[in-house]
This record gives sequence, C-alpha cells and structure tokens, in this order.
Amino acid sequence: VPARALRRLLRKQPAWVINKQSETSMRILFVALALPYPPNNGQRMRNWGILKALEAEGGRVTLVSFAEHGEDISTLGPLGKVCESVHLVSAPPHASGWRNYLARLSALFSPNPYGTFRYRSTAMKEEVQRLLELQTFDAVICDNIYQFKNLPVSIRDRTLLNKHDLTFVIIKRLLARTRNPLKLAYGWLECRKLRRWEFAVCSQVAGVMVCSELDGEILRAAVPEVPLFMVPNVIDVE
Repeated sequence: VPARALRRLLRKQPAWVINKQSETSMRILFVALALPYPPNNGQRMRNWGILKALEAEGGRVTLVSFAEHGEDISTLGPLGKVCESVHLVSAPPHASGWRNYLARLSALFSPNPYGTFRYRSTAMKEEVQRLLELQTFDAVICDNIYQFKNLPVSIRDRTLLNKHDLTFVIIKRLLARTRNPLKLAYGWLECRKLRRWEFAVCSQVAGVMVCSELDGEILRAAVPEVPLFMVPNVIDVE
C-alpha cells in the first residue's frame, strides 16, 4: 500500500519528480529523524515500510538520519539492502533535569515550538547539503516537521513531507488527561505553536504523505492548496 500511494504521489508532482531516463531509477533522498531500523516503534516501523516499498518499486534511496549516542549500529545491515547508501549524523543531545527546563524556558517566547530548536542541527544541514552537491535527487522525503529546518530552501519544491501523525493533535489528546495546571498551561501554549508550525511547514512543500483520512481532512481544511496523499501506517507480515 505505501508503495502504490507514493508512486501515485510522485506521478502527480511536477516534472522534476520523474527521472527522464526511467521511472524505476528514481533517486530519492530520505532525511529521517531517527534510524528506521530496527523498527521498534511506530515512526520507525512506518519509515522502514516506506523504504522497503520504495526499494521494491525500483527507487534508489539515499538515507541520511540522526543516530542517538550509543545506538547499536551493528544492527543496520538490513538498511544497506534497501538503500543505496546510509549516512548517519549524531542526534542533538537530549537535555534532562534542569537543563531540559532551561531549554524549554528559552524557547517559551518564540513563535516556534520547542522541537524546532531541539532538532536543529548544523551537522545535519551540512550533510544534507553535501549529499545534494554529490548527486541530483528527483525527490526529497522530509521525515516530519522537526527535520524541516535542516533542509535548504532551494529543495522545498521537490520535498515531500512524511507525516506519521499530526503532532498537535497528539498533544491535545495528552492534555485532555493532564491535571497539573503548570503542565496544562505549557502544553496548550506548545500545542498552539505546533498547530501553526505544522500547517506552515505543510504549506511550503510539494506534497504531504498523511497516514489517515482524519489527518487528511484536517490538513485539507488548513492548507487546501497542497497535494495530500494517503500513505497509511502498515506492518509487513511477510
């Protein structure tokens, strides 16, 4: 299902998407927030499924991804079978304790949500730029909204946003079960920022891969000019 949906998406895009020599040799740069393998959470399972589907359709995928400190890269063998090349960038360090509170406080008065600062990475920007200079890609897949700031403006017209959920909707659901007044106040502020940022990012890309009809309806109402395509979250049982 993801392969067929993505193929329809790419065929409906402007001419830059279709490789002039052959559709089956389409070159795609996948910029991931986290390594798709091992597929041990929802986001990784979705991305792993998309990568396998692209490879099965003849896509030539270059993967660049954040890797957490201490992550076991000995398990990455399967990625090399579905991607032409895999490039790792150290993930921005997680703040904890008082450093986490300080980081969130510093972003409190910004119009952008905390995650845009949390995942901002000069190293990722430089690696993406290096790969773009090495070869021409027919399309770029940006893994959700927090990776967007690490992509150059020049490739937005060939960038497809991979949405495995709507982040602000998830936050709203969590807040419905939150009783701490300070967490509620902070959560609703972040939720409003996330909603604005999510819609803004979606309005600046060539297309959005949504995971559900509900997410599609919300985005269609907010950014009607942007092509939306269904790429559901699935599990390969074979």
